[in-house]
Amino acid sequence: MSEPALVLERVSATYGREPVLREVDLEVGPGDIVGLVGPNGSGKTTLVRVASRTLRPSAGSIRVGGQDLMRMSAHDAARLVAVVPQDVVPAFTFTALELVLMGRSPYRTRWGGGGPQDWAKVREAMAATQVQHLADRPVDELSGGERRRVVLAQALAQDAPVLMLDEPTTHLDVRHVLDLLAIVRRPRARPPDDRPGAGPGSRPSPRAPWPNPPGHRRPSASGTVTAPSVRARAP
Repeated sequence: MSEPALVLERVSATYGREPVLREVDLEVGPGDIVGLVGPNGSGKTTLVRVASRTLRPSAGSIRVGGQDLMRMSAHDAARLVAVVPQDVVPAFTFTALELVLMGRSPYRTRWGGGGPQDWAKVREAMAATQVQHLADRPVDELSGGERRRVVLAQALAQDAPVLMLDEPTTHLDVRHVLDLLAIVRRPRARPPDDRPGAGPGSRPSPRAPWPNPPGHRRPSASGTVTAPSVRARAP
C-alpha cells in the first residue's frame, strides 16, 4: 500500500487566542483530487496555510510522503508543497518570467541563476498556463486573471508533489478555468533525485530513468487538495 501524499492528524490552529481549526484530520492519497467546501470564514484558507507550513499549527502533525513537514527546513519543505494563494501582489516589480523562475528557488543555490533543468521547467510551466507572451511584462501591470495564471506557472515550475490552490478560479474566465482544471488533473512524474536530502552525487533509480529523452513523458498519478478552490497534487 502506497504512502499517503498528505496527512493531517488532529491539527488545530489559532489566530491569537481565537481558535480557527480544531483537531482536523485529512488524508490525501497519491492520485487523489480533494475539494474542501464551506462558507466564508470556515477555515479553508487557514487549513491550506497550515498544510503548506505557512502557519504553524497549535497542535497536531502534518506529513507529506511520510515526512514531518514541520521538522524540515523551509527549503526542503518547498520541494514537497507548492501553493497558489488567493492573491499575490509582489513587493517589488518583477517580470512574469522572473516570478515563474522563483518557483525553482528550492533547487538552486543562493546565487545561482538557474540551470538548463530550471529553464526547461519554467518554459513548460509557462506553456501549460499560456503565459509565454507575458514573460517580459511587469507582474503589477497584468490583469487579475493574467497574474493568477503567472502565479500558477510559478507553482508548477516548483515541481512539488503536493500542489495546493486557494480559490484558483478567482479572476479567471470560463476558458481558463477549464484549462486550469485540466492542468491540475495532468499526470506529473517526480524525479527521484529532486527529493529533499538528495545530494549532487545522487543517481536516479534504474527503474525510473531521469531525465527523460526529448519528447518522452513517463506516466504517473497526481492528486490535488482543493478548498472551494484549493488543490494539492501528489506524485
